[in-house]
Amino acid sequence: MPAKQGDSGPFSDDQNKQKLVFMKKSAEISVRLTQRALQVGSTLLAGLVISQILSFVAIFQVMSDTQAAGMVSYALIQKLSTIIVLTAFIVLSLANLLVKRAVNLYKAVRLPALVLIVSTALASYVLIPRMDFLIETALNDGYPVAFSPSANHFQILELLLLALLAIQAYSSILVSWRQLKPQI
Repeated sequence: MPAKQGDSGPFSDDQNKQKLVFMKKSAEISVRLTQRALQVGSTLLAGLVISQILSFVAIFQVMSDTQAAGMVSYALIQKLSTIIVLTAFIVLSLANLLVKRAVNLYKAVRLPALVLIVSTALASYVLIPRMDFLIETALNDGYPVAFSPSANHFQILELLLLALLAIQAYSSILVSWRQLKPQI
């Protein structure tokens, strides 16, 4: 039997209003929880990048052999970069989810998170393996990398790595600041 106009099915109008209020409240709670997860993730992201840079500097200060210090710090950067890329991807996904739920203030978080993912991936998966190859080649030839024929190429790669680390630091701080900005 077709429903008549004004007929709300097996539920009364009061029950439908209660269900609608419950759905709105649960959606608000879901948005708040997503915002909290984004806040934790972006703070963790900034901490990871800062610890990566501080450990890079500390290793070079503590070790007297700069080539060995470079190899140790590059290995550490690669390990932390995997965690940074995963965390940045989670932050980017949460920001996209909030934008999809019409919280448009989080659009500003997406670009720095994407820049962070790209700069971290370039440093960890492109530059550092090439630098390791140059170090191994120089050691096989009996030279330290600073005195090998590829020393200029290595120095350029090292400067690019430092520039990408600076971009990572700036991007991670920008992600944290921009996601906190809507709540201020």
